[in-house]
Amino acid sequence: IAQITLRWNAIAISNLAGYGIWRSTSATEGYVRLAGDSRDAEVTTARTTFVDSTLDLAQSKIYFYKINTVDTAGRSSELSTFVSGEAQEDARPPAAPTDLSAVTDVNTGRVTLNWTAPQTDAGNLPLTGLSDYKIFRSKDSQNAFVLVATISSSATIYEDTDQLEVSAQYFYRVSALDPSGNESARSAVVSLTTAGTGVAAPAGLRATGRIGEIALAWNPVSDPHLLGYLVLRADATQGPFVPVTSDTLFTTGQTTYADKAVVADRVYFYRVQTVIQDPTRGLVRSESSPFVDGVSSVDQSPPAAPSDLIVSLDAANFRQVNLNWSAPTRDSDGSDLTGLASFRIFRSRQTNTSFELLATVPGTQVSYQDTTVELLTQYFYSVSASDPAGNIGPRSASASVTTRGLVAPRNPVAVAGVQKITLSWTANTESELTGYEILRFTDPAQATPNATFNSVLTTFVDTPVVAGQTYVYRVRAIGLQGLQSELSNFVSAQAEAPRPILSAPRNVQATGGIGRVTISWVANTEPELTGYRVLRYNDPSETTPEATFSRVQTTFVDSPLVAGRTVVYRVQAVGISGGNAVESELSQFAAATVLAAPEDDSPPATPGAFAAVLRGATTIELRWSAPARDNNGGPLTGLSGFVIYRAVGTANAGFVELARVDSTRRTYENGGLEFNTAYLYQISAIDARGNESPRSSSVTLTTAASGAAIVPPSNLNAAYVGNVVPPRVELSWTPPAEFDSFLIQRAIVVAGSSTLTFTTLQLSQTGTTYNDTDIQSGTTYVYRVLTNRSGQISDPSNTAIIQIP
Repeated sequence: IAQITLRWNAIAISNLAGYGIWRSTSATEGYVRLAGDSRDAEVTTARTTFVDSTLDLAQSKIYFYKINTVDTAGRSSELSTFVSGEAQEDARPPAAPTDLSAVTDVNTGRVTLNWTAPQTDAGNLPLTGLSDYKIFRSKDSQNAFVLVATISSSATIYEDTDQLEVSAQYFYRVSALDPSGNESARSAVVSLTTAGTGVAAPAGLRATGRIGEIALAWNPVSDPHLLGYLVLRADATQGPFVPVTSDTLFTTGQTTYADKAVVADRVYFYRVQTVIQDPTRGLVRSESSPFVDGVSSVDQSPPAAPSDLIVSLDAANFRQVNLNWSAPTRDSDGSDLTGLASFRIFRSRQTNTSFELLATVPGTQVSYQDTTVELLTQYFYSVSASDPAGNIGPRSASASVTTRGLVAPRNPVAVAGVQKITLSWTANTESELTGYEILRFTDPAQATPNATFNSVLTTFVDTPVVAGQTYVYRVRAIGLQGLQSELSNFVSAQAEAPRPILSAPRNVQATGGIGRVTISWVANTEPELTGYRVLRYNDPSETTPEATFSRVQTTFVDSPLVAGRTVVYRVQAVGISGGNAVESELSQFAAATVLAAPEDDSPPATPGAFAAVLRGATTIELRWSAPARDNNGGPLTGLSGFVIYRAVGTANAGFVELARVDSTRRTYENGGLEFNTAYLYQISAIDARGNESPRSSSVTLTTAASGAAIVPPSNLNAAYVGNVVPPRVELSWTPPAEFDSFLIQRAIVVAGSSTLTFTTLQLSQTGTTYNDTDIQSGTTYVYRVLTNRSGQISDPSNTAIIQIP
């Protein structure tokens, strides 16, 4: 049964090590050497018999064997021819155990069983094996045996401590099992009665049914060694009665207990035992009290609504809303809370009227993270509670939140230019915004763009592009944590073909005046433009100009000229393209005659807004505005220049002429002054007839107290860098030997104006480089830098002029 025995003839050699046994479930293949009783891996056994008891009868009952001889040198013979054998299944149970006896311990109440193991299988056949014993027990009669334990066949003794009652009669039987699972007949019955404990059982046990629980109470037991009471429960009057808690030593030290682990409307039966700690016997329990029954009622009252619901956006995840609330402390009818099983979270999108169940969480959880929200959407939330009976309470007051996100850029516009298209749109205002993504298509039906660009500005110049080709654009905002808006509406444009780099200035006009001619023209718009040349001729037939003047404005006053002379002018635009100087064709001719000055004895009015500014330790800059009328209030008959007067000291006297400047000037710098000295200035205007206006009121300014003059920076250089985002102008300069910081100033060249107005970009630049990113395409900028030392400002550095493409 479950084994095959092999025998063979011995091989008579002096150096025999043993034999190798090979086994397979096939006669022709799959042979594997069996391990045996030798330390040599090639040897299964040194005997001429072998019992194979390692068979897997679930795989096969018929096995095939071959054998080879192994000598002490490790050499092996060929395998023998095969033999086969068929193992038998074990269907015979062991005989029943005998000599069963049972003894109870008076002090502990335990029952000890002893028996004799069977020596044969049933029917007095050879024993095929033993694996386990089963112990059966019945209380009060022999008609209700139940299995109380299964133990290994290595033991024939068992100690029963499983919820034995005192002064109770128990019956026992034992059966044996073999490795194949065959079970013997049960042994003869033995019985005994357990000893009493001498401990008084609790009296007056009573049960009261409540919602979701049964309340028990009993009279106290007076015992100096009292530990507490063990509460037992059963589904029937005859038991079995088992402890109501996992702690089986004792349930409570009180004389009351509320059993909450009950099903409503089901009858339960209870008994109580007294538990003492006897100095001699140890832990001792009394007999069980008479039973009582109880029924819990159904809970039909739901919990009240949760309160203090708070919803908030998660700081780290824009797609998460956090909810927190307070659990109810009473039922909805105001009575004591009968329990909390779960919370139900409801959500409504955009309105406060379309709530749907979002999630259910345990009743111990008072928070929830909603990670299924959409961006830029308002959500309303409400929470209700349910109890273990399934009663669902009312919902809490709702709370709302609007998720963050990015809206699609609005008002996109595409403007065609020469081999370029300029895009612009309205800026987004969300705090999460980091920039924009521009998508370019050649067809609005395309799903995938041909090119994608990024910008932090609300404008983008797509260049170079093919002239005549229609390009379609959409823009979306991008932001923190990978946020992306929806795409904007489509816009499209066709780039223009290249035009000549510079066109000849248009609408050139010459206007004669007293001793002068004023020339004006329409400004060029090419990005390569840097200025203009004004060429003067005596006759339109001339090819070589008499004089040439350079301008950055679109007006020029040619003065002084001889009255009665007719002068001819042409204008030419100049610029830079690809690092090379370029120039336009000459404009058409414009001519004018110089007027003679009339008899004029009325001087101009006094210059206005006269002011003085300290530009360095010993340099004072004067500023003023030109008069618009003569001093008598009539029209201005002419303006040829200004006269500047200066006095030294604080007395408003002793003025001497300092300088004369032409009528185009509005500033004058007076340098090389003495330290800590007060200077007074006045100014007047003169016309072509030499009539001088009344002088202005005095302005007074004192130079620096002492020390060396503040040296301005030198070698100021400006370079445009367009291959970065955003594009910028990079400034660099050589600092003086002593400085605290630098002021960086910038002016914008305005067509038609001869005045540069500087604004300060940076007040306290400590390094000798600066990047200006606040620039606009097609604009010409003039930069200068001033030294700051101990609060005193130097004269300006050299200027650097650059035009942005």
